[in-house]
Amino acid sequence: MEKATRNRLPLLALLVVLLTGLGCNAYQLDVLMRIGGPAGEVDYLAGLSGTHCDIDGDLDCDWHDYEGRDW
Repeated sequence: MEKATRNRLPLLALLVVLLTGLGCNAYQLDVLMRIGGPAGEVDYLAGLSGTHCDIDGDLDCDWHDYEGRDW
């Protein structure tokens, strides 16, 4: 693998995480609004960045993040 490609992989991984999270959030927000969800929940969901699953801050959402949850 070329060095330039390797250097872009972490950025690509971050982009995938963000777009996946934001896509899920957008769908959930749409459903919540359609069913007349509480304003507080709509506001909370609308304010998420899509990175809420990255508990350990390593720019991916994986088993380590799942195990790191305290809830």
